[in-house]
Amino acid sequence: MNLDRFFKCLTMTMVLAFGLLACATTKPMTQKPSLVSALAPAPASTLASTASAAPTSDNLQGTTLVTSQATDVTNAASAISASNSALKTAPILPPMPPPKGYSKGVKAYLAGDFKQALAVWTPVAEQGYAEAQYNLGHMYRKGQGVTQNESTAIKWYILAAEQGEPGAQFNAGLMYQYGEGVAPNNAAAVKWLTLAAEQGHTFAQYNLGIIYARGKGDLTDYERAYMWSNLSANNEKTSGDKIKHLLGGIMTASQISKAEEMSSRCLNSDYNDC
Repeated sequence: MNLDRFFKCLTMTMVLAFGLLACATTKPMTQKPSLVSALAPAPASTLASTASAAPTSDNLQGTTLVTSQATDVTNAASAISASNSALKTAPILPPMPPPKGYSKGVKAYLAGDFKQALAVWTPVAEQGYAEAQYNLGHMYRKGQGVTQNESTAIKWYILAAEQGEPGAQFNAGLMYQYGEGVAPNNAAAVKWLTLAAEQGHTFAQYNLGIIYARGKGDLTDYERAYMWSNLSANNEKTSGDKIKHLLGGIMTASQISKAEEMSSRCLNSDYNDC
């Protein structure tokens, strides 16, 4: 199997709603692969809101509008390994009650009135409400109700991410990983993706596996790549199993055993010892 061909196929089979479809390959692997090629990113996290309607797809690059505050955004959908223990999860703030008028923005968004949703959510986001900040990040990133501006998008994502919002942490990491609105920066990507991954965000875990697998210098860590891919494989919507398979072709048995032990320790500690 040609690895470049595999990754290209994997990218093309990204589904809009969540994750990746299986990509069949027919040629047997004849040599150990090199993890240099780019892998497909996980889809953008869900948009946060507080209305009571059922989730509704907005059909944009893997984003789904989550309209229940009770929805666990960690389920919708690395500075460097040596510093990983110092990457503490951002504090999870007590959920704030939605500010007055916030639900009007949800209703406007669901009705397709993006300009009205933006007008309602902007002052709420400026008051520090993380879900509104997250939503503005999404709207600026996609150009909904406003001229697309990825630099403004990542600004809002980071403000929400600093409050411990895992979806915002994931999206900020993804934008640093692929250079959307900012220069590509794997160290910054790892920082935000790790914070989300340690809250159980499976797509953040998947992308960490990619970065550690194809990183350069200190960012190359096959054992950690295997660990995060293994953890993300618990969600069938990611392709963690495929990454594990590729890594298995270049890792020793002892490395794989260590990586599996790391996975178990991380999971059993509720992501406090990863």
